[in-house]
Amino acid sequence: MTSSFIAIGFGFYYCWQLSLILLGIMPLAAAGMGAAMAAGGWVVEAQDHAATATAVATEAISGYRTVATVSTPLLLTGGIVPEY
Repeated sequence: MTSSFIAIGFGFYYCWQLSLILLGIMPLAAAGMGAAMAAGGWVVEAQDHAATATAVATEAISGYRTVATVSTPLLLTGGIVPEY
C-alpha cells in the first residue's frame, strides 16, 4: 500500500498531467475487474455444461462407431438388409 503512494508521488513529481489521467482511469479499471470477478461464476457454470455436452457427444460418437464396425461386414454380405 505504501509503495503505491510512493509511486503516485513520483508520478506527480515527473509528469502530473499523466498522473491525473491515470488516476481518473483507475475507477474504470476497478469496475472492469469487479465485473470480471462477478462473471467468474457464470464462466464456471458454462464450463460445466460444456463438459457434460462433450461427454454426451463422445458417448454418442463411440456408439455410432461400434454399430458401424459391427454392422459393416453384415451389410456387405447381405446379412441384415433385406434384398428388394
